[in-house]
Amino acid sequence: MHVGALRQYLNGLAEVLRSSGAKAVAQDLERAATALAPFDSWTIAQWAEFLARAEEYHRTGVITAATSRKPTAKSVDHNKIDQALQRIRELESRLFDEDFAITQIEITRRQLDKELSKDEALALAEQLGHRGCKTKKAALDTLTSALRERCLQHRRLSLIQST
Repeated sequence: MHVGALRQYLNGLAEVLRSSGAKAVAQDLERAATALAPFDSWTIAQWAEFLARAEEYHRTGVITAATSRKPTAKSVDHNKIDQALQRIRELESRLFDEDFAITQIEITRRQLDKELSKDEALALAEQLGHRGCKTKKAALDTLTSALRERCLQHRRLSLIQST
């Protein structure tokens, strides 16, 4: 599960609370959800680790080193990864638009498949919090599956709230 999904749940809960009269609590939840936006692609485990480090810094004033990551392969073009990451972020920002077509996710996947090498796709997936992928196909499948699921979760939640 990613922080983006948690953020959706918080927004949904806030809406339910607001409609039941708990406006102050709903505002607090919406404020928390807004603050989580920069961490949407992080896994809950990554976010928990970050919070633990932030709390330690707040308490002690000392920043501890993050857990080590595997170095990326030398054949990686970081500009390509940055461009792909930007494209994914732009797609994420449109996932919840009413006129968003899920086929856009597959179109982006095919473009990334053509543009990225295996190592670049794996590095992109890792930057988005999807670790453990061994192949380019697995990395791209994982990314697109997560995007598709977030979009569908939002649509289901919207449908539930509209009834």
